[in-house]
Amino acid sequence: MPGDSDTPGEHVAVTEWSDIDTVTRRLTEAQKQLIKTHLNEGLPEEHAIVWLPEFIEKPGILAVDGAEQLYVVKVEDYSSDAWRATQPETDATYTSDAEYLPKSWTIVFERGDEFERVESEQTGLASFA
Repeated sequence: MPGDSDTPGEHVAVTEWSDIDTVTRRLTEAQKQLIKTHLNEGLPEEHAIVWLPEFIEKPGILAVDGAEQLYVVKVEDYSSDAWRATQPETDATYTSDAEYLPKSWTIVFERGDEFERVESEQTGLASFA
């Protein structure tokens, strides 16, 4: 349940902090900040940052440092049920094989058309626990 009420996975075009912050309570504050950082610092062309729930078998793609549930991947709309995901081939540690991620449990965050930079609201240190 990526959303808070049995909603299917989502594809989020981010233009502001609330696009990240309101998707689901399942994302930790630290994960939200990492998503923001990756979107702001730039992703390889046609890439997005993807969140997968813990119970999904870990795919053959590498997680973002510090976040086992976040992946920077190139996502393609493979079918009505799956995303086709690959990682940049510029780093020898990445695999180039495609993984197929279930749309019903995957949340894809990408830069929206009006994306400039995402600034998060001020949060206390307790939010990161």
